[in-house]
Amino acid sequence: MATFSAHEVISLLNPQTGILEVLRAAILLQAKIESSETKDFYFQKGLPAHRAKLEELKKRYAESAALVNDNNVDFFVEKIGECREKINQIKTTYRLNTIFQMALGKLEQQIAYYTDLLAVKGQLGYLKPYDELMQDEAALLVVFR
Repeated sequence: MATFSAHEVISLLNPQTGILEVLRAAILLQAKIESSETKDFYFQKGLPAHRAKLEELKKRYAESAALVNDNNVDFFVEKIGECREKINQIKTTYRLNTIFQMALGKLEQQIAYYTDLLAVKGQLGYLKPYDELMQDEAALLVVFR
């Protein structure tokens, strides 16, 4: 795992959203697991659960990174537009009850997800795989700047 100065760590601790938040959470959890011998008894007893959570975070990052790397900006703009069209269709066609409110919430979550990926695509263009990113300190710092 890459080493950082205290100044660089502060930039990693700033709250992010979406894919960068998943990456930040995975990095912090991996650091905690690697230094688990200095943690308390309860953390050590939960190591299997922490490792499973780390694998889940890595998987989520890999899926999102693949989506960013395999598609262009137009793909994300189109997906956001499709979600907005569905929202407008639901609002104009149906009387909003609990089920439709839940559907609207899900569509708004998808818009936020695709908007986040679009921002990352515009900012970085390409995301390295997690393990490769962890070996490249310079690339990791570029992601979080």
